[in-house]
Amino acid sequence: MKISLLCITFSLISLCAFAHPPTNIDISANEFTVQIVVAHDVKDTKTHYIKTIELSLNGKKIITQSFSTQFDKDIQKAAYFLPALKAGDQITVDADCNIYGDLSKTYTVQ
Repeated sequence: MKISLLCITFSLISLCAFAHPPTNIDISANEFTVQIVVAHDVKDTKTHYIKTIELSLNGKKIITQSFSTQFDKDIQKAAYFLPALKAGDQITVDADCNIYGDLSKTYTVQ
């Protein structure tokens, strides 16, 4: 029993050592689209990736997208068509790693 618990504990610790949250989110927008680039450096895009991106507009969650792989080893990209964006609108993006961690960033439309 003690050996099993010890093995599980070491496995979880080693998993956390290799997993990490996204490091940055770049958001750009115009009157029609929002483009998102999430910085998340990984070795294998099929086993370690950005699992979900959630987009909120003026405090209301409007998009949740799930992924099963990452765009490439450095970033996850997403683009959304949002007609009628206007100056002052606030876009919040939440990005979640499939193994560990998340990051949130807010952008104000110019």
